[in-house]
Amino acid sequence: MSVNIGVIGTGHIANMHLEVLAGIENVRLVTYADVVKEKAQKAAKHYGGTAFGSWEKMLENQELDAVLLCTTPQARVEPIVEIARRGIALFCEKPPALSLEEAHCCRQAIAEAGILNQVGFMYRYARATKRVCELIAGRKVGLCQITGCMPVLHWIEQKLVPRTALQMAYGGPIIEQGIHLLDAARYVLDDNITAVYATGSNYMAPLEPDQDIPDTMQVSLRWAKGTLGSHIHSYAPHGTLFQILLVGEQFDLTWNLEDKKVAGTIQGTPIDEVYDDSPYASELQAFVKAVENKDQSLLRSPYADAINSLAPALAANVSLRSGNVQRVATV
Repeated sequence: MSVNIGVIGTGHIANMHLEVLAGIENVRLVTYADVVKEKAQKAAKHYGGTAFGSWEKMLENQELDAVLLCTTPQARVEPIVEIARRGIALFCEKPPALSLEEAHCCRQAIAEAGILNQVGFMYRYARATKRVCELIAGRKVGLCQITGCMPVLHWIEQKLVPRTALQMAYGGPIIEQGIHLLDAARYVLDDNITAVYATGSNYMAPLEPDQDIPDTMQVSLRWAKGTLGSHIHSYAPHGTLFQILLVGEQFDLTWNLEDKKVAGTIQGTPIDEVYDDSPYASELQAFVKAVENKDQSLLRSPYADAINSLAPALAANVSLRSGNVQRVATV
C-alpha cells in the first residue's frame, strides 16, 4: 500500500527531500503547494502529481497520509493546525516555529489530534551520531564546544539567497542553522540547556540598512547535568564547518557533523572514524516507515522535543538584545 505524500513549500530543502522520497519504495508523491505556484508546478512536472498555489486548496482537494511542511518558518502555525485537524502525519522542517507561543500552539494541536509528527533534525539519524552516543555512554561530559560556520554572506554576494536571510525575522544564525547543532548536542548528551548568555559581532560584515543581526554570535551554555560550553556560529566564512567538541571523563571527541567524522581518544585509545551515510535519507525513510506502521516510536525528533532545541536558540537572541543571562524553560 502506497504512502500518499504532499509537500507544502517547494524550495531548496523541499527538493532535497523530494529526491530522497522519490527513491523510497511505497511512496507516492501526490501533490505540491507553494505561494509561487510555478515552483509547485515544476515539482509536479518532475515527480508527478498536482500543483496548487496555496496549501489550503491542496489539503481541501487531496487525500493524504502525510505532509512535508517546508515553508519559511514564519508560515508554520496555520498549516500545522490544519494538518493536525485532518489527522495527517506531519514532517516539519526546522525550526519548528519562530516563537515559543507559536510552538506550543502547534504542539497542542498535534497532541490533541494524536498525529504522527517529526521535525527535520536529520543529524539524529546519522551513524556518526549513534557512534558518539555509544562512546560517551555513562561518562560525565564537562565541556561541550559547538562551532558552526555557514557561507551565508558569500551566498548573498553571489545572489544565491536574498538579503532577507540577514533579518532577525528569520531567526538569525543560531535559529536558522545553529539549531541543528544545538539539537545534535542535546541528543548525544541526553540533556537540556538551562541558561544562555549571548554576544554578537559584525566585525566581518558591518551592518547595512537592511541587516539587523550579527554575522557572528557566541553563546555561553549551561546544561542541566552540569556540562558547560559555548556555541559560536558565523555567517562570514566561505566554507561550512559544523563541529562539536566533547571533553569529559577520560575522553575527548571532535565530531564533525558535515564530514561525518569522529576523532579523539577514549581512555587513551585513539578514535578516528568516517561514515558515508545520508542522514537526510535516513530521517525520511524512518518517517515513511512510521507512517506505514502508525508508530511514533520510530521517530527520533518529535515536535514536542524539538521545542527544547528551539527554546535555547530563542533565548540566545533575547540575550543578544538585552545583554543579560536568559534562563531556558523546557517542555
